[in-house]
Amino acid sequence: MRQVTGSNPTATDKNVSIQLRLDGHSFSADTLPTEVAEDSVVVVELLTAKSVLVPEECFAPEVAGRLLWLSGVPCTEKESPVWSRVKDGVVVVMALNREIKEVLDARYGSRIEYSSPMLRGRAGEGRYLYVYVAGNVAYFKFFDGTKLALCEAASIVGEDDILCMVENILCEFNAQESVIRVAGEDSEGVIKLLKQYHKVEKCE
Repeated sequence: MRQVTGSNPTATDKNVSIQLRLDGHSFSADTLPTEVAEDSVVVVELLTAKSVLVPEECFAPEVAGRLLWLSGVPCTEKESPVWSRVKDGVVVVMALNREIKEVLDARYGSRIEYSSPMLRGRAGEGRYLYVYVAGNVAYFKFFDGTKLALCEAASIVGEDDILCMVENILCEFNAQESVIRVAGEDSEGVIKLLKQYHKVEKCE
């Protein structure tokens, strides 16, 4: 079974969180938490560039795969579409390796709730670029006051790729003076690089 998971379980009374890193390494079901209460929600955050943000009114489960295809990141024959709950009027649709999905379904069943870093960051806090870094994937969201003006996930090779994306986005919105807020466990090197050119804040 290929594709990777990096799991990071943190439990609350009714919530267990898992991060799945889909960057090409081996997946092991042994990395998944097993002792989960029957009434717990299991939030699975997928870290994959095959993600697309969709307005709630444009989404239906039966068109999830087509939405990925229309966005240029179609599921392969070994993948299935999954989607997040609605948050702030949007849904994130993602491609997930079918074998991994079967393992998750067998272990957690209907308790699974998929999520994505695309749902992070908040509007209404001024004009800023939010960047979330997770291994070989980076997420970019540009907020213009109360408006989300851009949301994109991209595969990256190194920190220079992120710098290039940041420069292009800021140029597109004429926002070179905007604050860049960076998050993610793999963000330290990115923050150091971006601080050479921009005002950068580290955030959770």
